[in-house]
Amino acid sequence: YYPAWLAWIPQWFAFVGVECFFVLSGWLIGGLIIRALPTWQSADAAQLFLHRRWGRTLPPYWLMLMIVAVAGWSDANWQVLLPYWVFGQNIWQAHPPYFFVAWSLAVEEWFYLLTALGVVVLVRVLRPAHALLSVLLIMSIVPFAIRSWLALSDLPWEAGIRQFVPLRLDAIAIGMLMVWWWQRRGHTVSPVQTGIGVGGAVLSIVIFWQSHATLDTMLWSRLWLIPLTTVSVALMLPRLATWQPVSHTALHRGVQWLAYISYSLYLVHIPWRLTVEGLFGGIGQIWWHDALITMLYLIGAVWLASQWYRLFEAPLMALRWPDKTATPRRGDEG
Repeated sequence: YYPAWLAWIPQWFAFVGVECFFVLSGWLIGGLIIRALPTWQSADAAQLFLHRRWGRTLPPYWLMLMIVAVAGWSDANWQVLLPYWVFGQNIWQAHPPYFFVAWSLAVEEWFYLLTALGVVVLVRVLRPAHALLSVLLIMSIVPFAIRSWLALSDLPWEAGIRQFVPLRLDAIAIGMLMVWWWQRRGHTVSPVQTGIGVGGAVLSIVIFWQSHATLDTMLWSRLWLIPLTTVSVALMLPRLATWQPVSHTALHRGVQWLAYISYSLYLVHIPWRLTVEGLFGGIGQIWWHDALITMLYLIGAVWLASQWYRLFEAPLMALRWPDKTATPRRGDEG
């Protein structure tokens, strides 16, 4: 739908949206882990942590995989989707075209599994706080180092550097380290830190704009675009976390509602888009036809996600074991 000179904008949204998701996920779940640190010397702590993560994310994801296999979107079938059930589809290979948004969920789930296991092992010899900090430092430094080394090779940007699970764990770890540092500073917000974050975000946009078409070959961008973006987002989070609107308008309530159904929307929007395009034909020929398809896609995806959340995701969350260290809230990532 876009003129050639604007084609980088939807690509940038696709890039920065996932980076924000990783860092924000680390910030939110990191806050829950830090709050529960005194309990991590118990053998049940990791079990509770993973149960609450997976009790919300895995059953809806597995259900959508079954639907994708039955419907056969993009020629998917049970056999080609087998690695998806254990998030093995993009560990060290290009993510297949079937249900392609799942690459980011694979990064998420492997990060929390490895973090929980790492803390459980290290609390045997370290205090829980030191165990978690050690794990987060390892998860930040090692993926960055390996990704930087591979950026010097001919590994593809999109299907490799950006989407291989071991190369992306540092983005979530950075979010956790930031909430750790913020809490240790008494929830204070530094204007200098926020300014650096905003400046880094602007620089990230400029770099993406200039190099989005050549990321497979432009060395400097391959090295620094991802860490610059994730660190900039993390530096802005303390300011965003303490921002309070003057009043809760309809816009605020709408954004909050979209946040509640965001995981459901993540799961349903691609299958729904493929359904709409399959029913109404191709795109890019007649403007009013494209506009109709777009409206059906947007409205239908939000409606389907709201029903998926109401009928499936929310009841699942209610069945999870209670987390006594957290204050329950509707839509809480805990």
